[in-house]
Amino acid sequence: GVKMYRVLLSDSESDASGTNVNVVGAVTVSSSATQVDTFSSDSYTGVHYVVVGYNSGESGTPASISEALVVTDGSDAYVGNSQISTKGTDQLTFSATLSGTTVALKAASTSGSSTTVNAYRVHILRGAAGASTSLQVLTIVVSFKVSLKYQTIRN
Repeated sequence: GVKMYRVLLSDSESDASGTNVNVVGAVTVSSSATQVDTFSSDSYTGVHYVVVGYNSGESGTPASISEALVVTDGSDAYVGNSQISTKGTDQLTFSATLSGTTVALKAASTSGSSTTVNAYRVHILRGAAGASTSLQVLTIVVSFKVSLKYQTIRN
């Protein structure tokens, strides 16, 4: 069967952590890369983020939702994302960095300096496999599909 989960995020979330998930509290990002979250490569190999962005100061008050996938091999950090934005273009751009064992997810906004970002994350550790010395790669496959239905409501 198919299992579905709904994650609701507001503009004023606070940091919260759980066994395999965290809520990333509100962070204000600008047009330059701003750190949104960090994790230790000793603890996790990959993280799946659901990120919402909102800017009430820009015309049209643009909003976005993104899935950002971050993975590290211990030497570098990599990020990929999919996004839906009311701007018609991406509201956020993502980058990932690795410094020592700290992986950082960063976001930059195309909506100016007062874009509020909140996120929900699921983190995963890919343990060593047997006696193999080959590089182990964590692959996260995400299907992001949106279906919109419009309905006219009449009195």
